[in-house]
Amino acid sequence: MPVHDHIRRHSPECAPTPDASAPDEATAPTSASAPDAATLDAWAALGPILADHACILADRDDLLVTVNPAGTSSGAPAQFTPATATIDLDAKIFPIPPASIRPHRTGDEHRYPAAYGALTHEAAHARHSRWLPDADTPSAVAHAAELLEESRIEARHIARRPHDRVWLRACAVNLVLDEISATPPDGPYAAATAAALILGRESAGILEPAETAAVRAAAESILGADTLAELEKIWTAAHGLDDEDTSGLLDLAAKWSSLVHENADEKTKDEPHGAPSGPGTETGSESETASVPDGAGETASPIPGALAKAIAETSTAVGRAVAWEHPFPAADPAETAKDAAKQVFGKHRGTGRTRGGPVTGTRPPTSAENAAAGALARALRAAAYRERAVTTVNSELPPGRLNMRGALTRDAQKAAGALPTAKPFTRTHRHAVPTPPLRVGIAVDVSGSMSAAADPIASAAWILARATSLTDPNSASATVAFGHRATAITRPGPAPTHVTTFTAHAHTEVPAVATDALDAALGLSRPGAARLLIIATDAMFVAEEDEGLRRRLARLAASGCALLHLAFSTYGRRLPHTTLALVSDPVAAIDVINKAATAAVRAAR
Repeated sequence: MPVHDHIRRHSPECAPTPDASAPDEATAPTSASAPDAATLDAWAALGPILADHACILADRDDLLVTVNPAGTSSGAPAQFTPATATIDLDAKIFPIPPASIRPHRTGDEHRYPAAYGALTHEAAHARHSRWLPDADTPSAVAHAAELLEESRIEARHIARRPHDRVWLRACAVNLVLDEISATPPDGPYAAATAAALILGRESAGILEPAETAAVRAAAESILGADTLAELEKIWTAAHGLDDEDTSGLLDLAAKWSSLVHENADEKTKDEPHGAPSGPGTETGSESETASVPDGAGETASPIPGALAKAIAETSTAVGRAVAWEHPFPAADPAETAKDAAKQVFGKHRGTGRTRGGPVTGTRPPTSAENAAAGALARALRAAAYRERAVTTVNSELPPGRLNMRGALTRDAQKAAGALPTAKPFTRTHRHAVPTPPLRVGIAVDVSGSMSAAADPIASAAWILARATSLTDPNSASATVAFGHRATAITRPGPAPTHVTTFTAHAHTEVPAVATDALDAALGLSRPGAARLLIIATDAMFVAEEDEGLRRRLARLAASGCALLHLAFSTYGRRLPHTTLALVSDPVAAIDVINKAATAAVRAAR
């Protein structure tokens, strides 16, 4: 299997032609295993959904993702092409059929952790790999730089998003170590490469020292303790480089290449008949290239297979640890909500009018809707009004009303030689009570059973957004439609000038994602405002989504957020921790939502 370079620094049109004499049998599709048209369509549809996750992981808004059953162009399980901002994934890294993959469903990534780890790793490249080698950079130095880059970008990534470590660990055991363990020769180049990819990830905080101890011992026996220590200094220094520090990375890569080459020369000077392994000896991983100079070869170690055995031991140790962690630790709810808000309201998301999405367009508000928004704004201001607070203060000196009993007591205290403590003057302070801002989130189910509610909810969402903008600059509202993905209908901030219309025809729902997005965007779980979450749904969800939504509703209720379940028929379930409003006429939902918002403001303390 040839060495895989998973960072394609040229666009596909200008990429070098692969060597036809060395095909990658592992990724070459055969007619017998070619997927059918439906499967190809399912993989193609998965790409844009994963792109939403990649944009969040990389904090970018321009990434594309493709999932190819025929494999990536480099033969690696995953690769990133900077020129086109595209992450390519080999479909074979997903252990389940494409039709069952639901990335927008909370916790779905736990069913394919290694694949999600590969996506996370490539997103880390998209965020942090900014360097480009000069045309005259020696290939060995460029290869060494790519090698150092692997653990550097993972170190940078978990510094931003520490909860993603679990995915990178799953990727390390299931993809990276599986490929490295293809029995590399026990020579300096292979030992240095394995040390960088495995021990470098230990320094980055991905793997644990106990898990990598066998590789450290094997690498030290091949390279020597001094050389390994120098190499460790190099990759540790690389972890501290800025993303744009190309010269710094290439300087470290040159030191790495020189050090490994000198070590190899030292090992081979007394062994002129060592069998070379050819140019670019492979010790590749899901994304790595060995730092082997052109034409250089490996020399056998006095302990045949020691490195391969050590890598296998590390793979087993990490595999056991990852399995022990399964199911993976739940992410911090606040971080999960923050990611959901980026996914739904982030700058990489447009109006929601996308292929297969619920949004159908916009229309001008009617005169009735404008009037309703004005009436609701007046009602909200009236509900938010608070009488001025009255505070009575006693003091020793004026101003204030003199209390004769207090004055006599004070005189008696003085006459007795005691320290006077009586405060004969009383005054009253009156001060305004801050008006509580309003934060209202509406999550509307757009499955087929909710089609009758689409137009009334669209109207109510606009009315509420307009009214809150007229009430208080600190008030905000947002509406999210949830089907197979969550889509913003209205957003926090300036009120939309037009009503966003949508349809309800989805077959699956992600209410937990919609709830998280509204929570993070509006601060529904944080005190300090009148908070209300309205969920318009029949609550007929699959078990995983139902459980995820229940947990979130319990957390919001405990924080003091008012919860309203808007149902349009007796068919369905009642959501826990909510007040049920059963509306037979969907148009009446507008009035129900307005009254609930007013009541939330009135009840706020």
